[in-house]
Amino acid sequence: SLLRAAENIRDLCALREFWRALWLSICLILLSKQWGDMDQLLPAFLERHFGVNSPIFTIHSINMWVCMVGPSVAASLTAHLDDFRVMLPGMWLMAFSPVWLAYDPGIPASITWVFLLSVGEVI
Repeated sequence: SLLRAAENIRDLCALREFWRALWLSICLILLSKQWGDMDQLLPAFLERHFGVNSPIFTIHSINMWVCMVGPSVAASLTAHLDDFRVMLPGMWLMAFSPVWLAYDPGIPASITWVFLLSVGEVI
């Protein structure tokens, strides 16, 4: 039984698809951290830096609107493509979305971050 388990593990490690899925999972774990940051840190950041009158929840709602409308549009435009070819640009877009906020922390950069993060999520 132990020998059979070792053979199964060896066979699994020989599969290219296994390593591709593992790499993708590792990347997505790091990318998914941004959703928590958007939900937990963005409202507090905007309130502390720009006051209670800043459009905190309007900016936060960009994600909801893009994720409500975007999947139908993205699916119709990319139905003929391989799944991984579609997901990879979305992951890169999500990965680079906070660059604007790091470069110039402000309301426009926050809007850009949430919008690019949402578009990458949809793709």
